[in-house]
Order: sequence, then structure tokens, then C-alpha cells
Amino acid sequence: MRRRAIVSIVSVLLFAGACVSGPLIIGKEKEKDGITFSEIRIKKIYHSHGRRRGNVSLTFLVRRDEGDIIGVRTDRCKIESLVADNGIDMVKDAAGNAMGEEGAYEMGVETTGKLAVVQFAIGSLPPLKTKELRAVGEIVLIVGTKKAVSPERKLSLESGEKAKAGMTALTVSSSHVDEEKKTTTVYLSVKDRPKRIIDISFRDDAGNEIEKKLVGIPQTLEDKDGGKVGMIKYRLKGIFESVRIKVTYWAATEEVSMPFKLRIGLSLDRKRGPAKVQ
Repeated sequence: MRRRAIVSIVSVLLFAGACVSGPLIIGKEKEKDGITFSEIRIKKIYHSHGRRRGNVSLTFLVRRDEGDIIGVRTDRCKIESLVADNGIDMVKDAAGNAMGEEGAYEMGVETTGKLAVVQFAIGSLPPLKTKELRAVGEIVLIVGTKKAVSPERKLSLESGEKAKAGMTALTVSSSHVDEEKKTTTVYLSVKDRPKRIIDISFRDDAGNEIEKKLVGIPQTLEDKDGGKVGMIKYRLKGIFESVRIKVTYWAATEEVSMPFKLRIGLSLDRKRGPAKVQ
């Protein structure tokens, strides 16, 4: 299934010929062919034993109007090349000059499922006086394709109590009652990516809907076995020892490949203009 996607690029600002750090934004460009360039920034540069060393990070904001983003296949995301205007490929150069972590990282998925943040780390720096970088790579998203709703069931809010939504297991990590504010905060761990869970409705034993608030952004972590585990936090209006829940979730998923090819202009001059998107 072909779907429209918007990719924004946030990368690292290089001050040509300098060794500095700062938040200078040099320009933006309107959407073209589904890709918008956002900004170029420096992350960190320092000298070690007389050598110019440091890291470059490229951060992508990936948008999908369908609100179906579940996660990012970071093991399949890649920067194939990042070539300076003198022909040096920073990806190849990093192989012998790496500083710190390299690879792709999922920085978060918005609660609406419309935005994911992906960051690439490259252990090399552009040559001094570089004016342009050419980046070629690919981002692979995990998106939902089929919604389903689990049967309503009673769930005790004691730590360790479990429920299931399809193949996704939910466990009550803990709950906290605020007597003064008359609220109950529930912490749920998900043996999967938390964005597979679209929504959870809560009812009391009498069948009345409980007012709820999703607190913060669901987090995806890796467990000790290398699998994905998520944390979701809800605040319920009222004091409860148990609730009845119904879970809306993505029952089926697919992977969407999003290749990109960019020309990124670098300059100290704010008026020089934005990077060009091919």
C-alpha cells in the first residue's frame, strides 16, 4: 500500500573552518516530493591530540497524516553516504575515525501516531570549509494497517495484574492513589511497542465511563533479551482498586521504506538559504 509521508531533516550545523557549537538556524524549505528540510545544527566538535574530532548527528522528523506510526526499524535505517563537496564520504571516513555511538536511534513517536523522530549518529566531521553535504539513506517505519478492539474485561490495579490485546500483553506495573485530588494513576508496561496500543477505555464496576488522561509520551525501551517493552501512564478521575478496560490496538502492521536523497548547504551566513532537496 502506497502512503504519503513527509520527512523533515534536522541535522548538524557546520561552521566552515571553525570549531564551535551553537543553535544557529540557516533556513527552511517548503515541502517537495514529500520531504521538507528543517534545519542544520552543530552537535559537538573538539580537538584531541591536535586532531579535529567529533560527531555529526542527523535527526529526521517523519510525518504521516494517517496517524499509524507504531515505531521505527532502526536496524534497517541507514545513511548510505554523506559526501562533502571535496568528495570525502563521512560514512566511510567514520569507520577509522569513530567517536562515540554510531547508528540509528528511535527518539520517540508522538501520541497521535503522526510523527516519529529518528536520529543518525556518524562518528566523523566534514572537512574544514565544507559548503555542501550530499546525504543518501533510508528510513523504515513500522505502521499499523488493521485496527481491532479487545473484549472488555475487569482488571485489578494491583502490581503484576495482566491483560491482553491480541498478541500484546499489558501488565500493571504499579498504581498510585492521590486522596487529595481524588485520582488514580496507573502505570502499564507493554510487552511490545506501546504505540501498538491506540487507546484504552476505562469503566467502573457499574459500567460508567471513567475520565482519563494519558500522561506524557509512551516510551519504548529494550528489555534484557533485546525485545521491545513500552511504558504507558494514565491518570483516572476517581479512586479505584479495579476497573473494566477495553483496548483499541493495531492488530496488523507493515513496514514502509522511505528512501531520501538530500543536498545540504552549509554556511555561516543566515541569508545563504536552505539546503536543497532533490
